[in-house]
Amino acid sequence: MARNRFKKRGGGGGGKKRISLLVVAGLLPGANAVFQASREQNGLQRMGVAATKIFTGWDPDNNRWSFDELKKGALPLVAGAIGHKLAGRLGINRMIANVGIPFVNL
Repeated sequence: MARNRFKKRGGGGGGKKRISLLVVAGLLPGANAVFQASREQNGLQRMGVAATKIFTGWDPDNNRWSFDELKKGALPLVAGAIGHKLAGRLGINRMIANVGIPFVNL
């Protein structure tokens, strides 16, 4: 009897999609700085430059790399992702799901 190699296999974790509060919170400082840059003259161009500075550390205006700019955007985002992973390992996300809070986990 031949087995069907294309058979859909059941896996865990499918179905409900949730938003990680820690990752979103880590994204907020960088998104705020990019939004503030949009208020300057040549707003769209300034937004691109600000996003590049904040999330990569590279300043295209001066052709320099700056750790201070990286602290405004990428590091909070990475800290939120690490916190989310740690909350998952500790079982906090499962506790939140059991309480019944929809669409949210840490």
